[in-house]
Amino acid sequence: MGDAPTEVGQQQQGHFLFFSWLGWGHIRAESAFGVTVARKFPRLTITRITQITYTEKIKSELYRQCTEEERETILPRIRVVGLGKPLQHGPSHEQHVEMMKADNFGGRITGVLESIMHDREFTDDAGVVIPPVGGTPGLMISDILMGEVALPAMETYKIPTMVWFFGSCATSLTRFIAPRAYGGQMEWEDEVEAAFANPDIAKGRSIVDISYEYAEHTPHWGDVVHVRGLEDTYQWENHPQKLWPHMTWDLRRTLVKLYHSVQGIIVRTTRLLEPEGLAGLEEFYCTNKDRVVIATGPLLPAHYFELPTAHLSSFSGLEVSYIHPASSTGDSSPPAAREQDPCLTFLDIVLREHGPQSSIFISFGTIHTPSVPRAYLEVLVDILLSLENSMPFILSMASPDLLSSLLPPSLLERVETSGRGMIVQWAPQQAIFAHPALGWVLTHGGGNTTLEALGKGLPMICWPIWGDQPVNCLWVSRTLRAGFELLEIRTAGAGRRAWRRGEEGQEIEGSLESVRREMERVFRLAKGEEGAVRRRNARRAREMLVRSVQQGGDVDVELEKLARYF
Repeated sequence: MGDAPTEVGQQQQGHFLFFSWLGWGHIRAESAFGVTVARKFPRLTITRITQITYTEKIKSELYRQCTEEERETILPRIRVVGLGKPLQHGPSHEQHVEMMKADNFGGRITGVLESIMHDREFTDDAGVVIPPVGGTPGLMISDILMGEVALPAMETYKIPTMVWFFGSCATSLTRFIAPRAYGGQMEWEDEVEAAFANPDIAKGRSIVDISYEYAEHTPHWGDVVHVRGLEDTYQWENHPQKLWPHMTWDLRRTLVKLYHSVQGIIVRTTRLLEPEGLAGLEEFYCTNKDRVVIATGPLLPAHYFELPTAHLSSFSGLEVSYIHPASSTGDSSPPAAREQDPCLTFLDIVLREHGPQSSIFISFGTIHTPSVPRAYLEVLVDILLSLENSMPFILSMASPDLLSSLLPPSLLERVETSGRGMIVQWAPQQAIFAHPALGWVLTHGGGNTTLEALGKGLPMICWPIWGDQPVNCLWVSRTLRAGFELLEIRTAGAGRRAWRRGEEGQEIEGSLESVRREMERVFRLAKGEEGAVRRRNARRAREMLVRSVQQGGDVDVELEKLARYF
């Protein structure tokens, strides 16, 4: 093989290059995407570059996403390239941020890309020899957060590139990257930079501090935002919590540039489920006729929609933990080593004693749990332990360090002795969602949890924190009407009005008493007729997802758009 890249049209088989971010929510769905695309195109090879810490977990997730018959034909065509140095204690919040940067690959990314682009053999930092595949990449796909890697690669190699968006709905992407006329915030970066350049406004502050001020108190914060496919909101409602991770400014600036530099966007929704949202995204993004939007569907295991209860234990044994699993019972062995995960045992008991759809699963994701105010979380757990009409719960805390920092010992003891709840540091979420005892999901509105819940027809109670989550929660609660959204938990909302109940809105008090009143009201609604309506709507959404992912469905048609890059 020569050193010159092979022309796309001369390739005998397809080859896609994918840049993965480290966040587990991204990794899990990106693995499903890889399997989905490799299933669609039997001659396609995918080279996936990731930070070395998660290479083995990615391989395990790829294995889980395949059927037994597919593992021999699909897995050899998805190459996982691990670069950089292993993180000894798992990724901290700061390390998640650093994963966006090219230099976190240990200085190897430039040389590795040269080998891939010239179809040469190389060895990754795990010592795995990566052989040539017979053709250079016809398409690069970058996680939304990997712009610092993707943009230089695009400039150097001039290869068509798409962005993979992790959210659950197209409208959340519109809010990120669209001009203000379409309900987006694209002009925000220019306004922040102009303020930073003006000494009278900047007053010596950093651009990060100014970006936070403009997000919280922008001149447009009281504007009513109109996004096609969503109900209206006020501008400020996109930032419901007093949370501004230090990487937010660089992240926003880079991702907007990335989106407007690439040839297409890959989103995890479907034409059937979100027709207006996708049309709204395309209305502004595809004015350039060379651009394309591809709706891949929810990216769940092939057998997830019809998983029999009898198979839940074996299914949970394959679920890959983003941390070393440990439960409140002290059992820290990995799931595959147990006959049954303790969460499923708990739900079996709930099913016998309380009946189907009687319990609730609570999770704030793999990154944002520390952002939940301790006092609010205490109120939530206290209410669940005190409900007259019991609602047993599983609370997944995402980190072994969070139990003691977010919940006092006395409350943990109440949970342990009540028989009404279980607190774990990792849970086989997809298996739990398939259990007949589960009736509700309380979520931060992350992309995976939202789509996994809808995939099983489960209604949600939403507690958004940051990023795409506020729009995901608005979409679930108001567009699909498949759940409720908590408003009083907004730490950035005290004294402000939410648009949700009309132009006059609902003023958010933001006190512990108002948080308690709202939670109690929502749990009453969930158990009543309004909750039944939300459940029917969630099941309707599930039916749309099932139809979309069937052979010949709209997802199948959407994936055909990738064939041009072979």
